[in-house]
Amino acid sequence: MDWWAYGVLLYEMLVGQPPFDGEDEDELFSAITDHNVSYPKSLSKEAKEVCKAVCVFSFFVIIFTASWIEVCLNIYT
Repeated sequence: MDWWAYGVLLYEMLVGQPPFDGEDEDELFSAITDHNVSYPKSLSKEAKEVCKAVCVFSFFVIIFTASWIEVCLNIYT
């Protein structure tokens, strides 16, 4: 499951717009890699926590998966 994409979809459903903004592709990419997400004041504390938790969970899944693949490649090469 793509947890990051789920987090983006959840944010869009709650806020009504994407969490990242940019005038062009480069600005959008920078916003994504810099994790520049602003949460509107109207969003509940619980909703913010869920969005943030999905992002943190995705980060750890990506790191764990990358580490696991690296371990496997070192064992079998």
